[in-house]
Amino acid sequence: MNTRLRRQFDRGFLFDFYYRYSESIDQLSNEGPGAQTNQTDPARPQNEHGPSDFDAKHSFTASALWDLPIYRTRTDWVGKVAGGWQVNAIMSAHTGFPWTPVTGQISSVPITSAATINPTRPSALLLQPPRDTSNSAFITPNFNFPGIVRNGNCNPANGPLQGSPYFNICTPGPPGIGRNSFRGPRYFGPFALRVLRASAAIPSVGRVTLALI
Repeated sequence: MNTRLRRQFDRGFLFDFYYRYSESIDQLSNEGPGAQTNQTDPARPQNEHGPSDFDAKHSFTASALWDLPIYRTRTDWVGKVAGGWQVNAIMSAHTGFPWTPVTGQISSVPITSAATINPTRPSALLLQPPRDTSNSAFITPNFNFPGIVRNGNCNPANGPLQGSPYFNICTPGPPGIGRNSFRGPRYFGPFALRVLRASAAIPSVGRVTLALI
């Protein structure tokens, strides 16, 4: 769904707002072969149904343009130097792209050599982590997974796991979490501002625009 709001005001001011809502769902977003693109459970394609790798549900862009009214109608050298200037601004943002936790454990999927042909998903979600999608949540180590087990093992003889196990990577079974069930950091682009001189025609060159910032 696309929505656009555009308004031309007097005194040379223009505002443009664009919003898009979209949803893309598939079973495999990229062609293989390769460990990064293979399905976890190809024998059960219904288990691979989820958001596409490139799915970003919400996206918007806002821009504004102001034709400065100073000396705009003058034709002398003052108008040629000080007139015809514009101020442009733009800002954009969208929600984060989805991602899938994988284990690297061969026992997560009951398929021979699954760890080498599939990016295996955990067989269960044991502890619900926070779902913060800010940039700081992904820059700060373990922000969404505080106390996560980093060097766990699946053999009780080696002692108990140290930390908080968010996922079950020890019990064999089909994937217990959906493909692309987590979201990456959302994007909020920096505010961009430009001051430029409206284009002018130069013989044998064409139209030229002078931008200051």
